[in-house]
Formats: sequence, C-alpha cells, structure tokens
Amino acid sequence: MASFFRRRNGGRGRRARKERAPEAIVVAQREFAAEIGLDFDRLRDHERGALFERFAAFHILRRFHEQELAPTDLRRLVIGASHDNQLDCVVLMIDGLIVDSVEEIDAALDLADDGVNATLVFIQATRSNRFDREKISAFVNGASSFCAERPDFIENEDLQRKRLLKERLFAAARESEARLSISIFGYFAALGAWRAEDRDENKEGELRRGRRILGDLPWAGDVEFEAVDKSRILDMLATSLPLPRLGDELAIEIEDYEAHLPKAGLVALPSIPGVEGGFAGHVPINAYLALLEREDGQGLREGIFNLNVRGYQGDEGVNERIRETLGGPDRAQFLLRNNGVTIVADALETERDQVRLENFQIVNGLQTSTVIYRMRDELRAARDVHVPVKLVGATDWPLRRAIIDATNRQTPITGAALFAASDKALEIERYFNMRLENGGPQLLLERRRGQFTASIEIERISLEDLLRAFYAVFHEAPNVAERGFGAIAGELDAHLFAPSLTAEPYYMAARLLSVVRRVSAERGVPKLDQLEHHAALGLRVVCAPDTPPMGDAVAMRAMCRRIELQLDSPDRFSELADIVTHITQRPRDRIRARKQGIATLKKTRDDVLRRARERILPNPA
Repeated sequence: MASFFRRRNGGRGRRARKERAPEAIVVAQREFAAEIGLDFDRLRDHERGALFERFAAFHILRRFHEQELAPTDLRRLVIGASHDNQLDCVVLMIDGLIVDSVEEIDAALDLADDGVNATLVFIQATRSNRFDREKISAFVNGASSFCAERPDFIENEDLQRKRLLKERLFAAARESEARLSISIFGYFAALGAWRAEDRDENKEGELRRGRRILGDLPWAGDVEFEAVDKSRILDMLATSLPLPRLGDELAIEIEDYEAHLPKAGLVALPSIPGVEGGFAGHVPINAYLALLEREDGQGLREGIFNLNVRGYQGDEGVNERIRETLGGPDRAQFLLRNNGVTIVADALETERDQVRLENFQIVNGLQTSTVIYRMRDELRAARDVHVPVKLVGATDWPLRRAIIDATNRQTPITGAALFAASDKALEIERYFNMRLENGGPQLLLERRRGQFTASIEIERISLEDLLRAFYAVFHEAPNVAERGFGAIAGELDAHLFAPSLTAEPYYMAARLLSVVRRVSAERGVPKLDQLEHHAALGLRVVCAPDTPPMGDAVAMRAMCRRIELQLDSPDRFSELADIVTHITQRPRDRIRARKQGIATLKKTRDDVLRRARERILPNPA
C-alpha cells in the first residue's frame, strides 16, 4: 500500500500493542480546538479537560450521525458541569438525525415512515490515564436516572431540556400510535488503556450493569455500554478525513490488523492483474464476529473500517431489514439476501484449513457488520447463519481505491486531500491570496489541513467546505452538499474542477458561506441547524437570481461581480441576516434537509429558493 499512512507491524492473529505516536491525540486536539476558535497551547489544564470532553464526544458521535458532524455542532449537545450526573454529552436522534428542539421532534415524526427508530447516546470523558470504577458507576447511574420516568438525581438546565425532548418524543409517539424503539449507547472515554489486568469484575461489571438496567426498559432496543480507551480513540482518529498531521507526516499510525477465517466455504478467485490472491464465498457468523470484535471486548475494531469512511446509517431501511432477517425464523437465508462484505488485505495466506488476512480492511460492509455486532449475543452460537464475503489481496493503491469506490460509492479515502495538489486547487488558492493582498475580505483558503497555525486571526475555509459551498451555490444542490463531502466527491472532475471554471465563483461561494456563518454565530444558530448550504444558495439568489451560466466564464464573472456588490454594500449585513433567517427558519425544512440523500429529493431546496425569490435585492447603485 502506498505510504498514505505510517504503518506498524501486527501480531499474528491479534492487534499489535506497540505504542503509537504519543503526539497523535495532542495534534488532533490542537486541530479540533482551532476549528472551534480556541488556541490549544494557551488553554489551562481544566480548559483542556473540557476540550477533551468535546473532542471525545465528537469522534464518538461521528459514528452515529447520518449527516456530517462539525465540532461546532457540539455547542448544543454538551451538558453543563454542575449537576451533570457524570454525563458530558446527551444526544437524541431520530432515524439517524440529531434533534435538539421540540419542533424538530415533531417535524421528524411527521416525516417518519411506519414506526420510529430513535437513539440516545450518553458520553462521559476524562483525561485520566486510568479507568475509575466509581466514575464508571456514576456514569451508569446518571444514564439510568435520565432514562427513568422521574430522575433519581438533581438535573441541571441542560439535562432538564434534554429530558423534555425525551418526554415529547414519548408523547408524540403515543399520540400517533407509532411504534417506538430507542437504542441506548453509553461510552466512558479515558486516555488510559483498558488493559487485561484492569478488566476486573467491578469495572467490567459496571458496564454490564448499565446494559442490564437499561435493557430491561420496555421501550429499549439495542443497549451498549462500552469503555473507549486511548487505543480506540486513535483508531477513531484514523478514520477522520482528512487525517491529523505532524508537519508533512501523518500523526496517526494505522494498525496492521490480522485475522483468520475458515477456508471451508471459500473459493479461490481466478488470476486478476494486480490482485495477489483472492477468495469469494461465505464464512460462519461466529468466525466473522471474531474478526470484528476488539480483543478487550469493548466494541468494534474501529481501525478495520478506516477505508469505509461512512458511519452507521441507523436502524432504518436496509439495516432494519438486515436485523429482521437475522432475528427471524428465516435467518439462514441471510446468505441469500445480503450482498455481503468486501475485505481488502495486503496479503492472503492459506494455512491448512484457514486463510490468514494480513493488514485487512473492510472496505464495503460497515452497515452489515454493525448490525451483526449489535446482535452478537443472539448470533454467536448460531450454526445456520453465514456471511457472504469477498477477500482481495492487493497492495496496489489505484486498485484498492477502485475497489473502494466501486463497492462503496462513497467518499474516497482521503477526500479533498487527493485534489489539494491539483492545478485548479492551486489556482483558487492564489486567487484567495491575491484578493487578501489587495485589501479584500479577511478570508483564506486552507488548501491543506493544518496549513495555518491555530492563532491566525484571518477567517479560513477548508478545501472540502469550499467545494461543498460551490456545489450548493452554483450547481444549486444544497440538499446534496449538506450531507458532507462524500456526497459530491464523484463530481469533482466533471463539475467541481471543470476546466471552463475560473477562480471567481469559488471565491464568491466562500464569501456567501462566510456571511451565513457570521449570521449563524451572531444569532446563536449553530450551522443554521444544518441548513447553511441552503442558506448560501438562497443568499446567492437574493443577490443574483439568474441561473448560473456555468459554461460561460465571462458571464460567471459578471454574476460574481453582482453578488459581491451586494455583499459589500454599506450597512447591508443586517438586511442579509434577516433574509438568511427568513428563508431557513422552519423546523420541518431543517429535518427534511437532513434526510435528503439524493439530488431528486428537492422539496426543502425548492422552498428555500421560493422564499429567496420573494426577497430579491435590486442592483446596487
């Protein structure tokens, strides 16, 4: 494999325990702090503790949230310190989408199909180098108190507000007679290691107690309580896009995972150029579970999904059908009903009746794998369930990427980083710099992550953010851009970096998004509740209502000039802020926008455009 990562050797059949770069988590926290407007190096010790709580919560929640989650989104999700009942973060989701107001709950339920799949996530994080049994116990008690009809402990205002959301969800479900199932997940994170000698019955038992108590609730679905140690945090970081860096070198080292699968049921693939051996067939469910689980028993092996960057997409749709098949009387048909998983390894070696996978990655099958893992207790002893698999031995990076792109149709592994060195990206960066040098707005393009120090006071926009904003504003598809860079990655060559496009429209998309984010900050609406790309498009229409002439560079420059004149007009910001608020104020729009996964689902976009066209500004003098 090409050296996109620093590599480390793995042990035979198990994860290697060689210590990874000690700077990795610090580097990642420094970058996280910069994204929320803090200078990590100037923080005092207790401030770093608070930062770590948000940092850990962010990387844990990324695995649940259907839509891209930004560090700034945590402002509305964290719990205040006093009377927090050892709960740093409490998050309620409906169908994979975070809801944080009664209006959003009502809108989500209106848009839900038959039945409601909700999720409660509890997170507690400490910078301690050890796991403390009493703190774990208090964490379990806090989650149990929150889930009870009446709290066992005093709750601060943040917890009381979260409780009102939970109660509204129950009331709305009763009113609509909808089937309600709430999965509950608890994560206790620390910077120590969850070692074998520390996994005594008391600490492990506290986590089991949480699973047992909350699992007995009549409305509970899946219930998990897990420890998240330093090793698992590093694995989570390794799935981030883009990855943290130490200068020109990646700060995260990728684990070399190895595993064994029984050869029975596997058939060798024919000779394929670039492929160093391969198999297709099926493996028993218990053998697949052994491949998925961490050795310490605390969750999935995060690192084996490094190349499968999308998180779990909730218990609806396909995942719900997977669960129904595996939990039903026809579970043996899972082999016929599931498309299976694709695993790429550096090498595949036959050892008697087994196939050894060296440094393997599951590049397609995260959804299937997560459902299987969550049903592990009822599936571990199943002898009639088999998982369809495809095993590919390949170290050639272009081949690996082709396999990943074809099987996932999702974000290429390095996201926009693959395109940061292109001529078009360099041209756009030079244009941003030229505008700044000529006295323009204090706005820079951060073409490479970590390009600027955290202390720089000039506003920055990442390459990924820029391309998403451009796609939303000029291709008029914010419902796609809102879902994250992965949703537009396939359009890079044809639409995002088309040769006919000059740098001006990219710069103007950044300026529009900058105005929206300023409105968001000043009016206390984080990311405009996930509608900032819709707002940027609406703002463009208010300033320049014509359809963007994408193939005409001269006409595009003229449109950009008209937009800029509106943005630069004296005393115009307050009016623009009112417009942005008006066109994105409806909770139903916010929920619907988050659920949009394909470009043909345009209801919210059309509503925003309609409201924007009602507020078109005259040409400035």
